[in-house]
Amino acid sequence: MEGLRNNARDVWGKFDMTAMRRASDAVSAAAKDAIARSISPESEKAKQIAERYGAALAAARGGTFDESIRRGIRERFWGQDPRAARYSELVAKLNGAPSVASTVKEWKSIATAVVHHFV
Repeated sequence: MEGLRNNARDVWGKFDMTAMRRASDAVSAAAKDAIARSISPESEKAKQIAERYGAALAAARGGTFDESIRRGIRERFWGQDPRAARYSELVAKLNGAPSVASTVKEWKSIATAVVHHFV
């Protein structure tokens, strides 16, 4: 549970939340499409999706997508707690932000792609 609180503390107030939401929605939609087309998270296509997501997150934080950001995103996904999606929904509600629909399957695919490709 402490990891979930730390994750929320690391994100809220440090990112443009609207830009972060757009990036999350776009990568989730891309992952949903990739899953429907049986595209493996280890594929080159999934790498491109992960790269676009990483670049969008870096921009949402006001930075550039470099090796440091890649490592940070990979570490965050590597240590992802399965309860994080629900926790994020609750934190969003507490902060008056819109809640995201449950996209567990898509985010598992994204996490696999990030951990595989962001080395």
